[in-house]
Amino acid sequence: MTDTPTPTVGSEPVVVRDRVVYVGRRRVSSGKLLHAYADPQTLDTWAAFTKPLLTGHKPGAILEVASRAESPDHVIMGGVSAPTLVATYPDTEQILAWQVADRAVQTADDLRRRQARMVREQPDPLLDQLAPVRAELARLPMPQRRAAVAAILTYLLS
Repeated sequence: MTDTPTPTVGSEPVVVRDRVVYVGRRRVSSGKLLHAYADPQTLDTWAAFTKPLLTGHKPGAILEVASRAESPDHVIMGGVSAPTLVATYPDTEQILAWQVADRAVQTADDLRRRQARMVREQPDPLLDQLAPVRAELARLPMPQRRAAVAAILTYLLS
């Protein structure tokens, strides 16, 4: 088996540049919220990332991204080959549709997080009623505490 040499120019690896258009945030089947990018010519989804390739850009922004020829799936995020904003997608109606979809996904995610936080912070009445029992058990030595918990569970489950 022979190794194929890495394409290089001099001693530097070959950098491949592509243009992508940011189409906004999308929720995937796993429930994660990802930033989606598409090919500006075909609008086929190109890639999705947990963080945006460039901060502060809105749906419709066309970015130039770079990757090494030997690993085209990995975007170079720093240095002179970092993603740069180069243009805006020309179809304003499509941009508006992306913005509406992006805002809907963001609003739904904010609502989901707010509801989860409210559930976490909501006091549990059963736990409040068990507080005196917990305090009483805390005063007992460990062998007696185990016996008391076993007796309580037997009583509750009978």
